[in-house]
Amino acid sequence: WIQKMVPLLKPEDFVPIVLQVVQGFSVTGTVTDYDGNLMEGVAVTREGKGNDHVESIYGIESKTGADGVFNFPNCLKGDVYNLVKVGYPILRVAIDDTSGKMPIKVAFPKIIKLKGKVMKSDHTPLARVIMGGFLKSDSAHKLMEVTKADGTFIVPTITPGEWVVFIRMPPGVKRPWQQVILIEEDKEINIICDEPVDNER
Repeated sequence: WIQKMVPLLKPEDFVPIVLQVVQGFSVTGTVTDYDGNLMEGVAVTREGKGNDHVESIYGIESKTGADGVFNFPNCLKGDVYNLVKVGYPILRVAIDDTSGKMPIKVAFPKIIKLKGKVMKSDHTPLARVIMGGFLKSDSAHKLMEVTKADGTFIVPTITPGEWVVFIRMPPGVKRPWQQVILIEEDKEINIICDEPVDNER
């Protein structure tokens, strides 16, 4: 048999373990719409975490009241919060070193509607084709809709600006359609997509 020697530990051999607790800070502010009206019922969710934040919290943490006030508790630099309201694009608020020093103001952008129709030059509607696009200045803002049986589509919520709009064509239809469109107010567009002639097939 093999005898295993186990050394005896003295009190001075024990090394204490020190846990460092990172203290966060609170961030408060108000949410308004494009016209400056206070917004009630805006959901607050935490998307990410700071470099030293050991927790990652998801789901709704709070909602704004009638005064439009929100509060982000225990924040660290690098945390990202989402402000979510039905009918509006999601607002992302990144926490930096100055966020906890004074209340911040967040405003949802102006919301406009884009609608239109996809059809051939003889006005035959093109159903179930995908109409997509992205904001030219920020490709993170995207849109994607599918045309109805009558070729129409509606994008109920879109941010103003220059949009690169494209159509993903069904089989047998000419080369993909794409165009840059300036959208500043509610807008309606008609998109013409003809079938190719024999020498284009």
